[in-house]
This record gives sequence, C-alpha cells and structure tokens, in this order.
Amino acid sequence: MGLAVGALLPSASASESSRRTRLSLVLAFSAIVLFASAVATKRLRAGVSELASIQQLIAGGNNDEASPDCSN
Repeated sequence: MGLAVGALLPSASASESSRRTRLSLVLAFSAIVLFASAVATKRLRAGVSELASIQQLIAGGNNDEASPDCSN
C-alpha cells in the first residue's frame, strides 16, 4: 500500500489543483483499503470464534453438535 500511496502523492512542482486532486485520490484509496481490512478482520475473527466453539464441543464429547447438519 505504501508504494501505491507514494506513487500517487503529488510532486512539489505540481499545480495546487493537481496536488489537491491527487491527495483526494490518496485519501480515498487509503479509506478503501482500511475499510476492506476491517471487513477481512471481522470475517477472520468470526471464523476463529466458530472454530474455537467446535473445538470446545468436541473436547466436551458433544461430537453430534460439533458436526454440521447435512440432512437439510
């Protein structure tokens, strides 16, 4: 991400309009990456939580509850 942001950053010799446009693009790109990272983290946490629950059920001898119901 740093490389992409660095490539988009305006040079000091660019006009003010060009610098503002490029900074807006950098801001939008950074916000999109941050949001996508948050979504990915949320999904990973849900998967880890589900795995931990399954491991607890198996450790407690509740194998039937731990396996998914395939009869639907």
